[in-house]
Amino acid sequence: MKIPTATYRLQLRNGMDFAQAETLVPYLRDLGISDLYLSPVFTAAPGSTHGYDVTDPNAVDPALGGRAGLESLAQRLQEAGLGLILDIVPNHMAFNLCNPWLADVLRHGQASRYARHFDIDWSGGRLRLPWLDAPFAALAAAGKITLDGDMICAPGLQVPLAVPAKGSITETHDAQPWRLTPWQSEAAAIDHRRFFTVTGLIGLRIEDRAVFDDVHRLTFDLLDSGIATGLRVDHVDGLADPAAYLAQLRDRLPQTPIWVEKILTGDEPLPDWPVQGETGYVAARAITGLLTDPDGAAQLAAGWPAFADLRDDAKTQIVTVELQAEVERLTDLALQAGAHLDWGRGAWRQAILAYLRAFPRYRSYTTADAVPASEAALIRATAAQAARHLPAALALDDLADLLCTADHVACKRSQESTVGSA
Repeated sequence: MKIPTATYRLQLRNGMDFAQAETLVPYLRDLGISDLYLSPVFTAAPGSTHGYDVTDPNAVDPALGGRAGLESLAQRLQEAGLGLILDIVPNHMAFNLCNPWLADVLRHGQASRYARHFDIDWSGGRLRLPWLDAPFAALAAAGKITLDGDMICAPGLQVPLAVPAKGSITETHDAQPWRLTPWQSEAAAIDHRRFFTVTGLIGLRIEDRAVFDDVHRLTFDLLDSGIATGLRVDHVDGLADPAAYLAQLRDRLPQTPIWVEKILTGDEPLPDWPVQGETGYVAARAITGLLTDPDGAAQLAAGWPAFADLRDDAKTQIVTVELQAEVERLTDLALQAGAHLDWGRGAWRQAILAYLRAFPRYRSYTTADAVPASEAALIRATAAQAARHLPAALALDDLADLLCTADHVACKRSQESTVGSA
């Protein structure tokens, strides 16, 4: 395994494609760079400025030069003695009609081959698509919703029908396995796991082996063929079980250096994962601290509330405004699991909000099989801390019990919500 000594990250798009990157190879070599680290190269949504909104993980984006362009760049790098690190996105894909897997789900509903690829809550029967500028009924009444063959059309939008048109436009819409809703409703009502508050990205169920294989097919091909020499894993904390995912990845790539994007809090150590390390946030924080004049920092902070108070207030704002849908989903799960207890919806919701505000880390690490003793201790300590800020502990003790139940979906969902509010 060859470990880089100095990497250079290059943000593709916005005028930077593979051909343009080739012109930089002599400069990078002379600079002493050992490996070029690229932003995602996979096909992304049209006009993407960053590439993390992948629409096809098994095609190199033609907008960047396609596979031929990537191979040419890799050849130039190899001639100069440089490696090539890929940035992969196993947590999510674009939530739009340019994503062929999602389009297939809209066309076939839960019968789609890709329905289980995405983290969708089908309990409501229909997948919300918050893509309209106004409520469906208002647009339909104004004649702005029409049918065109096997498509239902709204301003700037054509969605494939899963059930043939029959009756009125509203009756046709109501028969589909999806429902068009206004974008203004997305914070409070969505059915898919998203990336933080970005509703335009839909979570993948990468813990499913079939999904893992489908998502990584091109990645493995690029590594096996020698085009790429290392991996950076984006947003590993969004995954249901990062440790299991990374073990699976390492088993497939025993000699490939792998780094993870991981946010660590304070002196929190990197979990014992089979990777070479995290992608530099810890080093960046240390360097920033070294370059910050303590006297200047004190002057800038003078007159402001304590950072911890500002942080916790910001977390409360995020979970009560931007993550309403996630909080309501957790509340539903708590109500179901705690049906034998005396707490009503309001008590569960207050306990969840207090817990998320008090949580001291980016996320916990429990799995469907086990809650490590250290994680159980963290969960219970967080619940105890949260209780100090409530007039009564209410359901916090019972919430902690629920979150320490490994095989309960609330345990998984709570980890996703702490990530979103961090």
